[in-house]
Amino acid sequence: MIDMAARTAFWRSIHANAGNRSAFGTDISQRVGYKIQLIQLVQSIIPTKPIYQTMSTTLQGLNITPGSPSTISSTNSTITVQALPVTDLWRKPPSTNSTNAPAYIIYRPLQKFKRARVTISADWTRLYDQGGLVFYINSRGLDEENYGSWVKTGIEFFDERPNVGTVTTPVDGYSDWSLVPTGKKSATIEVVPEKGGPSMHVYLIEEEKRTLVREVAWVFQEKYDQLLGVGVYAARPTNVEGEESGKGEALSVNFEGLEIEWTE
Repeated sequence: MIDMAARTAFWRSIHANAGNRSAFGTDISQRVGYKIQLIQLVQSIIPTKPIYQTMSTTLQGLNITPGSPSTISSTNSTITVQALPVTDLWRKPPSTNSTNAPAYIIYRPLQKFKRARVTISADWTRLYDQGGLVFYINSRGLDEENYGSWVKTGIEFFDERPNVGTVTTPVDGYSDWSLVPTGKKSATIEVVPEKGGPSMHVYLIEEEKRTLVREVAWVFQEKYDQLLGVGVYAARPTNVEGEESGKGEALSVNFEGLEIEWTE
């Protein structure tokens, strides 16, 4: 609530002293006092919505490589996720349904999601090496995660170069795939909901430039009233000759500046 009496008294005091330089213009301490009052007044007038940020919490692990922690603190400046060969998040007819990509996730109500952003980097060498943000949509949470619907977006190595890759998989549907060639080993990705609509928007951030690279039209439908799992993932779908599933050289993907925000 705005204290109208306090606001009126404050502005009257400013007008009363505005023409008196000795009382208002030259007394530094008094000027600072007015500035503090003005800041407090503005803060009381402009409503703020608190947000929940993963920068001060703990992410939980899904499909984590043996030897890696099952949980990880996102207060660290860098998070590293390791993916062994033959790991992926991909659904394709007639029978492919790979859901073993390692990830660190936090779950909150889907309709409370506000924003996610991270910078991704790795030594990408194999076809389909990938890592980025991942979203498990309308989920029941970590213990009941069934990978029914998800979106992943980040860097994917294809055609001998890194690309910004996005894959979306709706409920009871198959995965689609889009690529935006960049040739850069690192990328900053930001994901936000569409204002007033059901879509998810994926942006590539390059210094002051913000480029929309994908719209996913169905993520925030009103009928989706369960949880959204948000976090970072890595995958290495390709193995070399002699490597078995779950063995071989792992891909290490680094994530810096992870931010995940929710409205209260």
